[in-house]
Amino acid sequence: MSQIIVRREKQFTDRFRKYRILLDGELVDFLRRGEEKEIPVSPGKHIIQLQLDWVRSNSIKFSISDNKMLKFACRSNCSGLKLFAALLYVTVWANDYLHLSIESQ
Repeated sequence: MSQIIVRREKQFTDRFRKYRILLDGELVDFLRRGEEKEIPVSPGKHIIQLQLDWVRSNSIKFSISDNKMLKFACRSNCSGLKLFAALLYVTVWANDYLHLSIESQ
């Protein structure tokens, strides 16, 4: 069985909130501030995305072989000086509120 690891940065933004980890459109786990989760996945093609209420991250399509591991990192885009644009991030830019990237393969 293959697995993915999703790591969330320790940020002030959303520090008391849990992000939902969606794999192929299905909720598979929750991710707290500074936490890392290991999730078993079947080999093949998948799509991963994070969600917090109505805001989301970018979605990443990936392919994984048997007995392999992929690492992903996530954070809020609405931090630092971007906090001044918070209203835009929760409305107009709702699909960019969270950022998800491949950390290593």
